[in-house]
Amino acid sequence: MSLENYITIDDIDNRVFKRLNDTSKQAYVDEANDELEDLAKRQGVDPADISLPIHVKLVRYAVLYALSRAGEDNTDFNNSDGYSAGDDVYEKLFKRSRYLIQNIKLDITPVMFTGDVETIDNRAVTSQRIVFG
Repeated sequence: MSLENYITIDDIDNRVFKRLNDTSKQAYVDEANDELEDLAKRQGVDPADISLPIHVKLVRYAVLYALSRAGEDNTDFNNSDGYSAGDDVYEKLFKRSRYLIQNIKLDITPVMFTGDVETIDNRAVTSQRIVFG
């Protein structure tokens, strides 16, 4: 369980994500918050040292992670009736989110986790709604 709620359900404005029940949504958000702390560890940053508000790219990363997990879990990749690629909105959500995560991940640096609001541009001021889809 993550130390902080870096993102919340309210930060995700996606029509496919909105189809899920609140329990599922919260589970994906919790998983994204945990992933953000794991990413910090991989960058050599102790999760206790993450400063708030977090950098906007970290918010985007976490939101996309939650969307990709929702898409992955709700896509019928093993459809025995002959899976039809491209027809599933969850598959599209998964693929698009994963692609965007890979691009954002390249730009994430340790200072984004620990830097001062005054010294780093693009900090999320409070809750930042990010719209995808």
